[in-house]
Amino acid sequence: MTEAQKRGYRGEQVVAAQYRKRGCVICTANFRVTTGELDLVVFDGTYLRFTEVKTRSPDAGFAPSEAVDYEKQKRLVSAARAYCKAAKIEDGTPVRFDIAEVYMRTLRDYDINIIEDAFFDDSFPREYEKKKRLKK
Repeated sequence: MTEAQKRGYRGEQVVAAQYRKRGCVICTANFRVTTGELDLVVFDGTYLRFTEVKTRSPDAGFAPSEAVDYEKQKRLVSAARAYCKAAKIEDGTPVRFDIAEVYMRTLRDYDINIIEDAFFDDSFPREYEKKKRLKK
């Protein structure tokens, strides 16, 4: 494993730990399909969060989130659709696409910035759909 791969893997680990501290459940990590990969799929009790983790050194010269351009977003949305189908996620489940920036000085010294709802795709619900009840 290269140093960059070690740093990326460690970044995913510390972001998952951060979500767990918030009371979230990690549904899966590194879900891969032909169209892309989801680093973390997290459920916070309300939202299913598809989280892209970007790990950089603090002196990288640009924000890690800048690497998640429109093309990357399209691949993430496609992978999220595939995940929902494979995991049989209920249609009305609201989703968010988060970007987690990890600024890693060493494997044990880092800062995390989670950008919640960093981008959105209209094919997913933002809130739970209120089901209409039929009156008898």
